[in-house]
Amino acid sequence: MKYETIGIYGLGKVGMTLARAFMTYQLPLMGVASYNPRTQKDLPTPLWSLWCGSLEGLLERCRIVFLTIRDSALPDVVHILSNFRTTWEGYAFVHCSGAIGADIFVPLQKQGAEVGQFHILNTFPDRMQGADHLIGSYVAIHGTPHFRAYLEQLANRLNMQPFHLPNELLSLYHLIAVFLSNAPIVLSQIAYELYIHSPLSSLVPWEAYAPLVKATAQNMVSPHPIEKLTGPWQRRDELTIQKHREILENTPSDWKRLYELLHKLAQEFLDVKKD
Repeated sequence: MKYETIGIYGLGKVGMTLARAFMTYQLPLMGVASYNPRTQKDLPTPLWSLWCGSLEGLLERCRIVFLTIRDSALPDVVHILSNFRTTWEGYAFVHCSGAIGADIFVPLQKQGAEVGQFHILNTFPDRMQGADHLIGSYVAIHGTPHFRAYLEQLANRLNMQPFHLPNELLSLYHLIAVFLSNAPIVLSQIAYELYIHSPLSSLVPWEAYAPLVKATAQNMVSPHPIEKLTGPWQRRDELTIQKHREILENTPSDWKRLYELLHKLAQEFLDVKKD
């Protein structure tokens, strides 16, 4: 399959980033659309001419369709497509979910379509990211053999690192990604709430914590991250830990329980490593 007419359905953070990347690398992006018509008013100028208005309009213009929509919406869209026409020969469909395999497209594959999965192992905090955001990212690829080869070429064109992932490992792969990306953000928000609602916020800039966070991020992806643990949990400094507990007495109870659970897990991991 050559690099031919590509369309994107769903213009959230992932869809918009891919659209910008396809244009940057001069790949044949010929159409974009969204289930939310209001998305059109937020399109950057270079994408205005590519707006198709609907999934049906996109299919008239594009043969390779990226469905960058919520995981929960995929089954309904596949059902709509499978009833839209009796054959999808000459078309290819790909989604960017991390936990759902390409087998979601079985009805379309039976109608002759090529199908695949293209999950980028990265975080997408906003819709304004460009192609540089994707450089070096690993991307999990799955699908029909012919189309999988195409997706690998596409990843290489975007300066990403494609790899094949069996269906049975998808959920575990995605769970690890959530622990590494979602969980720290939630913990960061708790830290920010403690900071912003205290006198500390007028004395120390929030950015002062940035070097600590950057160093921690490096530690997180080292072999055996628990070996990089520092601070009172690692030292088993009960005096300091007790002071933390006293502060948390005046916060939502879930925060204190979370602190205690993480502290307990840290001790267990450290004990296992010691043995």
